[in-house]
Amino acid sequence: MIVQLIGLVGVFFILVTFQANKRRTILQLQTISGLIFTVHYLLLGAATGAWVNLLCAIRNYVFERYRQYEWVYWLALAAFVISGLLTWKSWTSVLPLIGSIFSTTGLWQNQ
Repeated sequence: MIVQLIGLVGVFFILVTFQANKRRTILQLQTISGLIFTVHYLLLGAATGAWVNLLCAIRNYVFERYRQYEWVYWLALAAFVISGLLTWKSWTSVLPLIGSIFSTTGLWQNQ
């Protein structure tokens, strides 16, 4: 029950993200959500889900702080590709990788 409530709090922060109109606020809310989902997946025993969400939270934090450096974007993409290769189980493993690449590119945009 407590694990489900933690997941629900993570969903709440994701939904609030859609109401934000500043890039910084969006990244902060998504960082919080990523950390909450990291705990959620750890409690469920889903190490891969926890790792991906922690990586997303770190990416969001770094994107907020170091936007002026383009290499940060490429480092984030490389981190997700390496993570995808390390956690590869089947061809369906490519789906979270594609989602991570799209979300990384979307969050990097200025507008």
